Amino acid sequence: ISNQFFADIARHIESATEEKGYMALFASSDENAEKTAALVDKMLGKEVDGIILVPCEGSDDTIHYLSSQNVPFVLLDRTIPDCKSSSVCLNNVQAANDATRHLFDEGYRKIAMMAYNTSLSHMKGRIQGYKQAMMDMGAADEINVKFVDSKDLEHSCAKAIKTLMDDGVEAIIFATNTIAVHSLYHIQSLGLQIPSQLGLVGFDSDTAFDFFYAPLTCVQQPVDLMARKTVEILIDNIQAGSAMCQRVETFANLMVRTSSAKKHL
Repeated sequence: ISNQFFADIARHIESATEEKGYMALFASSDENAEKTAALVDKMLGKEVDGIILVPCEGSDDTIHYLSSQNVPFVLLDRTIPDCKSSSVCLNNVQAANDATRHLFDEGYRKIAMMAYNTSLSHMKGRIQGYKQAMMDMGAADEINVKFVDSKDLEHSCAKAIKTLMDDGVEAIIFATNTIAVHSLYHIQSLGLQIPSQLGLVGFDSDTAFDFFYAPLTCVQQPVDLMARKTVEILIDNIQAGSAMCQRVETFANLMVRTSSAKKHL
């Protein structure tokens, strides 16, 4: 919940569960599969009615275990391949595709993406959407994905920004708000003029974006809707006494702000 996106999700989940007469218990996995498994065991030990889980990389066994125990659960934000489970996720392919096309429409051509090198569905979808848009716009040769280390963001983001600037990149899409926050410090230290010298788009909002001298254009996920749909599906399964598989796909809006508005200079 140190991530603004998940903090907002947690707040909406709490409100939605209270309205239905339930109480939400929260625990942070820190993107660690072993910790996820331990937390699931603890929750089951407390005899919770159901579980909402944001899966991390390597948590497949835990999810399959939950499924085998016939415990009502819903995956949020990410899905796991070959697992028949209820889920509420963003159409990340479309979101990244829209962000890339927006930058192209604003006059940028050498557009890059900074992301994590992971098998998680949301990240793969964002990379796929970016690549599809670049190919559709005849810029396949300019596809440039720089992977950063989630455990060492400060140094890996600085290195990636330097490499991208050396490559002559004109715009960057940050695949997460955390990557964006760490990157903005280095972009500012380089004295780059946003959006004339470099266009920027991020995923999800963060209060830090509002204080950057060029407020960041961002992909805005329907956090309230995602939380409420997740709670609704979980409670439906709890009350039905079965694990009915329901999959909900949501769509994002692109909030255009100064960081990518090159045409409006």
